[in-house]
Amino acid sequence: NGLIGVQGNGIQNQFRNGNLVTARAEGNAAWQNANQIRCYNCRGLEEQYTELLEPIPEPQHVAQNNNEVISEVTDVEQDGETVEQHSANFEE
Repeated sequence: NGLIGVQGNGIQNQFRNGNLVTARAEGNAAWQNANQIRCYNCRGLEEQYTELLEPIPEPQHVAQNNNEVISEVTDVEQDGETVEQHSANFEE
């Protein structure tokens, strides 16, 4: 299945809980390098270590609008009163 079990490595010694940690390399060097580390029987981990196992959220992508729109305000004030006129949008 492509899994390599490593007993007695640094992670097991750090937590001292006897967990078996496996690593799998998937993909190819040209397109992806998706190394996965899995921990089996990890019930003894403290909260500070389990936070490291949570997924990292994907960045939010916002659609870009490259249209340059200039809005011209054409309202004018005359004799203390505002005279309303239609504003116009110009696209370049």
